[in-house]
Amino acid sequence: AGGGIQVKATFETGFSPLRQHAGEVARMAINVHADESRTRRAEADAIENLLKRVGISESTTVQATGNLRTAVMEVRHGVEIWRHVLVAALLVAILEMLVARTTRAEVETID
Repeated sequence: AGGGIQVKATFETGFSPLRQHAGEVARMAINVHADESRTRRAEADAIENLLKRVGISESTTVQATGNLRTAVMEVRHGVEIWRHVLVAALLVAILEMLVARTTRAEVETID
């Protein structure tokens, strides 16, 4: 009986043991094929087709140049407008005070 090293087929990346009889002789690195490691951005049509194939019919693409967490929250819940509403309310309050002061001054001069 030959004393060869047995290597089992593996489909996972990482380090796999090389065994001879019952003992481990060495470890071997298993890397993914270079075609599976492309890091360029996929085209929008390719992404849409992939999502349809796996059963995702509705999706949104986020074009985040800054904070990804903020961009995702804005897509999910909308843009926070409380600051704009607060500024508008303050401007309306100031305008109301000016109108009230002017009206009171005109009433006092008429009397």
